[in-house]
Amino acid sequence: MTKLTRRDFLKTIAASGLAAAVGAIGSGVSEAEAQEERYSFLYNSEACIGCNACTVACKTRRGFPISGQMPDKLSGTTWLYVTRAEEGKGPYIRHSCMHCGDPMCMTVCPAGAIKKWNGLVYIDPSLCIGCRYCVEACLFHIPHFNAEWGIGEWAPPNVSRKCDGCYAFVQKGKLPACVEVCPTHAIRFGKRREIVALAKKIVAQNPNLWIYGLEELGGLGVLYIFRKEFDPVRDGVFPKIPEAYPQKVITGPLAIFLAGFGGLLTAGYFDLKYRAEEEEAESQKKEGAEGG
Repeated sequence: MTKLTRRDFLKTIAASGLAAAVGAIGSGVSEAEAQEERYSFLYNSEACIGCNACTVACKTRRGFPISGQMPDKLSGTTWLYVTRAEEGKGPYIRHSCMHCGDPMCMTVCPAGAIKKWNGLVYIDPSLCIGCRYCVEACLFHIPHFNAEWGIGEWAPPNVSRKCDGCYAFVQKGKLPACVEVCPTHAIRFGKRREIVALAKKIVAQNPNLWIYGLEELGGLGVLYIFRKEFDPVRDGVFPKIPEAYPQKVITGPLAIFLAGFGGLLTAGYFDLKYRAEEEEAESQKKEGAEGG
């Protein structure tokens, strides 16, 4: 992974504020069209057998360590795991990034390090400044911070990491690792309109099932199929999302202004920080030359 120069970083920070404003104005593609064409996952808890082949495949693709015991929480090197909703009973639950239609992590990131590619939300570690705003903002507690250690290019130290939907692999025509290995096809992947249609078809064939994720946070990029007797919010697995939560921080002229202003403030801070570091290094170099 190439190191980001000060100039490149400042350019990116300044551009992130402008990009927020331009994106809010519109790209000529309606929001409804963009929502239908973005990539999404479908997790069918009725088809899942809890084998965690998806967890192993995710870790293997990234070169993350695998222990004999399957993980029961997310971390900088565990981006996905499956457990029962309750100890020894209840439906299986996939725990990973939801790839929200309105991702709060991306909204609050002051460095523009969290981005979308066709609906898949990912963190660019070369831009992450380690502020952990995304960690605090995510209601599902998905991003995790790698503190002072790292493993390879996918989990460098002192940055936040999470599932990125295998977007870099999808760009090359591959499936996400979890989808590729699921023995029961409990995890599906495709354009959102196809995923929604498939979910509705499965539910129509079994009236005891229902779909979670169609509307939450702009429509989740991971839809869930559960039995009707199980509600992940009521049963404390997923958080209750306030109705005003997305609109409060991502819409309107004020949000556009704050995004740009925040980018400028961050750029100014790092400009001063890097200048001070460069001046100190230069001073030490001169002292060393004089002492020699």
